[in-house]
Amino acid sequence: MAEASTLLAEYRRRADDNADPPLISDAQVYSFLSEAEREACMRSHPLFDCATAEVVTYAIAADATSVTLDDRVLRVDHARFVPTGSTQSCRIELTGIDAIRSAQDGRSTSTASRPLLAAHSASRTLTLYPAPSGGGTLTLDVYRLPLLDIEDESDEPEIPLELHDGLVDWVLYRVYSTKDSENEDPARAQVALRDFTDRFGERRDGEAMRRHRERRRITTGPVYP
Repeated sequence: MAEASTLLAEYRRRADDNADPPLISDAQVYSFLSEAEREACMRSHPLFDCATAEVVTYAIAADATSVTLDDRVLRVDHARFVPTGSTQSCRIELTGIDAIRSAQDGRSTSTASRPLLAAHSASRTLTLYPAPSGGGTLTLDVYRLPLLDIEDESDEPEIPLELHDGLVDWVLYRVYSTKDSENEDPARAQVALRDFTDRFGERRDGEAMRRHRERRRITTGPVYP
């Protein structure tokens, strides 16, 4: 993994920002690197997690119809439920919220020993159907944002090493986009943003992000473990 100090040096080389003091402080570059890593995760989902308890493990109460996800969860890829007192993990089928509404068939509530379906129905909400009649533990595999910000020279981005140089493109874009400063350079800003987009893809609008979260799939019937 490349430490932030390496990416800082790469920014200074590419921007020729080596004066003393520099035009952009180390702290500001680290802030832009954090922003870049979050943006990269929003665009291309390079961080997969099935092990960080605070992000993937949730206590579910009896009759719960939904769970509030950690703020860093972008998309749920797999879901399992273990009833309290059991050792058997039951797979939950991921679907779109429309499939759950169809399964409800006009009923406001429905319970079973475990949920059969789950839908990432809002940015921080996973809807369960039917609601579990007893409590249990929900364990997810997710794509997420970074756990921590980049704040000093020894911090390391979490995204794969081969993507680290792309973070510098975002830093250059932000620096050259600064209004009313000697750094402003719209042409160079657009080149840097283009390079970042080539590597990580376009940023989805709100509706596209919602559709991507929901992963609309055709649900043919109940799912059994």
